Amino acid sequence: MALGLPAVVSSRPVQEGGRLANEAVLIDSREVRGFHRKQYFPQEEGWHEAEWYRTEARDFATVTASGLRVGVLLCTEAMFNEHARAYGRSGAQLIAIPRATGSSHEAWHLAARMAALVSGCYVASSNRVGSGTRGGPTFGGEGFAYGPDGSLLGTTTSERPMLTFELDPAKVLEARTEYPRYVAER
Repeated sequence: MALGLPAVVSSRPVQEGGRLANEAVLIDSREVRGFHRKQYFPQEEGWHEAEWYRTEARDFATVTASGLRVGVLLCTEAMFNEHARAYGRSGAQLIAIPRATGSSHEAWHLAARMAALVSGCYVASSNRVGSGTRGGPTFGGEGFAYGPDGSLLGTTTSERPMLTFELDPAKVLEARTEYPRYVAER
């Protein structure tokens, strides 16, 4: 891979039934594999996704990347933490949240932290930076990562555009034994 990374998780538009779908992809040295299609679509100025995208898919699948089970919440999906909890229950260790959001970050931090708390997974989120075309939205940058206990591991800024952290699978297993992740569902 040209970046020198073993794997990258991102998203791309794909055709589905005459419309676009927003598909999560794993890019590794062998191929580009789609594994989840976005389910939640905002409709407001700058974000007309309900008009742009559709999908018949209803799954929140995981993929194995460099030995880790990874789930994806595409942008707005992070606001619905039942899917993060399901990823944790299915054995995911990392939840990636690629976003294209504005400059207000508080709700996104809260959603990512809750995703970590309910799943016991590491959660990493990237955000597009810059301006849209033809007077579209300004994307706010700022990525971040949370540990499986909900602790903030770090953020990115324009001065520090890259964040790395050590992902310890043992901490994921430990977190799954703690409240609220072990709580039985009836």
